Amino acid sequence: LEDHHPTKEDQGLLRTELLDSALDGMRRSTCQGVVKLDANEREAVDCAIRSLAALDFDVEAA
Repeated sequence: LEDHHPTKEDQGLLRTELLDSALDGMRRSTCQGVVKLDANEREAVDCAIRSLAALDFDVEAA
């Protein structure tokens, strides 16, 4: 078996997929302005925030 190491592009796509999944979950879970996330959604949001912060994105403004 060939050992596959994800490229930066693969990692970016994975982060995008995780963020999309988390945002979809947030849309489904939003009730009266309160967002409830399951553990996977929370992890995806945390990962997306860390990724944006690493790019010097103003996370607080978002």
